Amino acid sequence: MNFQKLKSEAISLGLLVLAICAFKSTFVMNYTVPTGSMKPTIEPGDKLIVNKMAYDFRVPFTKFRLFEYAKPERGDVIVFECPYDPSITFVKRLIGKPGDLLEVQNGFIKINGEALKISVQDQDELIKILYDGGLYTETLGDRSYTVRRVPVKMNIPSVGVRIPEGQYFAMGDNRDESADSRSWGFVPKENIFGKAKFIYFSFEWPKFRWDRVGITF
Repeated sequence: MNFQKLKSEAISLGLLVLAICAFKSTFVMNYTVPTGSMKPTIEPGDKLIVNKMAYDFRVPFTKFRLFEYAKPERGDVIVFECPYDPSITFVKRLIGKPGDLLEVQNGFIKINGEALKISVQDQDELIKILYDGGLYTETLGDRSYTVRRVPVKMNIPSVGVRIPEGQYFAMGDNRDESADSRSWGFVPKENIFGKAKFIYFSFEWPKFRWDRVGITF
């Protein structure tokens, strides 16, 4: 193989790799979930397809937004750059958006003075879930999802805050074992990569979890 042909093939391969990277940067990305902060909705080892054009169109490899399609909404499962460490990517549920008055106490949420509805109404049953651990359904707007509570809680403070313009508040469905906006603050709009759409693969050593493939959010 002569040098000119080798150079041509190297350039072609480089352009192909660049095109693939640009596509992933702008249109869609895959994300492997490393922790249990979104259990039981999303498990460690789940691989997600993320729509990077759910909210806006950006210049490839940058945060520069050319135009906006839609705004992130409460209840969306978002994938975003960690506000305090750009090398970390998080997946959480968007709870509060700009202008919201948000209150979180003992894992229970009020938005603009209205408590989110949960499936457990009996106080004795709720106390048992908080004491022993368990699940209940929480409703945010037109979305319902499962919240997990555990008896041993992280030291996450209560929150009472008005969310500033251009900022969002994110929390894990694994309410007591998620480090999220309650502890490290708001998510800037420009940090949001996109909206998680579905699980395309799931693996937990030593088995594949085929029953999780195709779960949507």
